[in-house]
Amino acid sequence: DNAEGDNAEGDNAEGDNAEGETTTPDNTVTETIIKKRGFFAIIEQGESLANIVIERQGTFHQYVQAYTSFNPRPKDTYALTGGISAGANALWTVEADRKYTGDFTLKIFVLEEEECSYVGMAKKYRTYLTEKGVLAPTEDEKEDIPLYLETIGAINSTDRFMGVPYEIKQDLTTYENTVNMLQQLMNEAGITNVNVKMSGWVNGGMSSLVPSKIELLDELGGKEEFKKLVQFCNENGFGLFPEFEFTYIEEDELFDDFKPKKHLAKTIDNRNAYKKEYNALLQAYGYSRQGIISTNSMIGFYDSLYGCFDDYGIKNISVSSLGSDLSSDFNKDDPLNREDSKALLVKLLSKMAEQNEQVMVSGGNSYAWEYADHILGIPVENTMHLFSTASVPFLSMVIHGSINYSGTAINLAGDYETFMLKTIENGASPYFIIAYENASELKANNILSEYYSVRYSILKQTIVDTYGELNSILKYTKNLYMNSHKYLDSEYNIVKVGYSKEINAPESENEYVYYINYNMEETTIVDNGVEYTLPSLGCIVVDSNGKIVE
Repeated sequence: DNAEGDNAEGDNAEGDNAEGETTTPDNTVTETIIKKRGFFAIIEQGESLANIVIERQGTFHQYVQAYTSFNPRPKDTYALTGGISAGANALWTVEADRKYTGDFTLKIFVLEEEECSYVGMAKKYRTYLTEKGVLAPTEDEKEDIPLYLETIGAINSTDRFMGVPYEIKQDLTTYENTVNMLQQLMNEAGITNVNVKMSGWVNGGMSSLVPSKIELLDELGGKEEFKKLVQFCNENGFGLFPEFEFTYIEEDELFDDFKPKKHLAKTIDNRNAYKKEYNALLQAYGYSRQGIISTNSMIGFYDSLYGCFDDYGIKNISVSSLGSDLSSDFNKDDPLNREDSKALLVKLLSKMAEQNEQVMVSGGNSYAWEYADHILGIPVENTMHLFSTASVPFLSMVIHGSINYSGTAINLAGDYETFMLKTIENGASPYFIIAYENASELKANNILSEYYSVRYSILKQTIVDTYGELNSILKYTKNLYMNSHKYLDSEYNIVKVGYSKEINAPESENEYVYYINYNMEETTIVDNGVEYTLPSLGCIVVDSNGKIVE
């Protein structure tokens, strides 16, 4: 995640560089040298049961305290409402029967001098992951940056016959629609590096069934149209990523290989587990209709599903929630704590990476990095909490040059211009969620109503213009390492980001530098003796010779 801190150039560091001379009574001169040092810790084992706690030592204290806490035996507390003998505020606490007995391991690095910054910590972490084989340089030989499109396939809707309502599958983006969009982007705008994530394309549409087989929807065109889509993408070099939901199930039907009692995860008090979602109206979390599939069942479902891939020509796979959501299972017969679930997910992702050309996930938990070729929806800004001073692209510094990634969908951003600059600052690729037709049907769906600006006919020109702007800026550094990042003003509105081919090159060896201006007015800065004028809410790219790249 993006880190937060008060000191833009020294979080978690101790001491300052200082030199001085003192004279003792016997006239001996003693020279005192204080060097900046710090520490950086990585949780190597047991991280899924850990919390990172941040405490501020008073309003005017210069530093914050950070430490880890571990929870080897989870517990949950319920309010006993409606009971005869229970008071209004009576609580019931249930503790897991099984305790985690593995290791909690922290690896601590000592930081010296210039390493004592968030940039130094990111470089340490990146080097550590590279040496372990988790990260490797990208092999994308295309000149342009990727464009990510997520298409919404079919949703549940209601129609009427002679006044009697009945449920139908409403198509939003058919297989033929997807071909038409890609042809337009390629022929009219010259955009060829496109990766398409297909959501709601199979097995019940956006209201997902268990992913144990492939049942193409006639409403979207059936098998023949899907094969035409696959062939078109293969011939033109587009990435096609059919989405399968392994973490949650919303609907169940007869003979679909799913048995709630067997395949749903259990809560601590032995109830079926369902995903909780935040309700802005009630300002509280409530249960959704989405049941949580036990990690014990996922590999079996995938094995059954993968047997169908050859029949449809599927080469890539998108498993969004496997990269972002991790759940325990307190089933009495075969319980799983979060570390157990993580081990099973790693095994599953490893199998997917071996059997498919490319794997796409969302969010990007660290256990997925070794197996993911594309990550959608990483955070490109901080939480904006009261005590946060500035946003630090820590995750982007770690994985840039090793994994292709995007921020959240640009067309769903509240502030388009600022989000564009955040995308540039993080070196992320553009990502849009779109529906070709019938987008108004989404308003009637409580869960999918968040997709409020997805109609392709309206977004088409925005997609072309946005991609053109970002590609002209970011294509120079798409395969380079982000090796420097700093704020050049006290208001944290002027950002300098540097890239180089070498994994840990110093700032002086940057091959390209981005100067980003978050101010509403044109701003002139001087850096390394050179004066640059930055447009309002804009940026410039400078090469290693200090010249602005057109």
